Amino acid sequence: MIKTILLDGYNVMNKFNERSRLSGMSLEKKREYLARYMAAWKARESFRGEICLVFDGADNTVHGYGSDYLFGIRCVYAARDEEADGRILRLIRDA
Repeated sequence: MIKTILLDGYNVMNKFNERSRLSGMSLEKKREYLARYMAAWKARESFRGEICLVFDGADNTVHGYGSDYLFGIRCVYAARDEEADGRILRLIRDA
């Protein structure tokens, strides 16, 4: 069985913001930073599963509903009126 780590992208980014790593960056740059960070973690830990960052739809002005990959990390963008929590639950249910 392939393991998948599902993360609420904005919740994780808020933790980084508390440490000032992302202050001053645009939302798109913050998403890229997080994906790059998780790709480095995946390589360092030799994690063979998938890492999926899920982002709320309300703050999503760059990407439409759907998903893409940044630095080998799957990024899922919820529908405009959907929160990441609901999208994460649907991903689990549909797995």
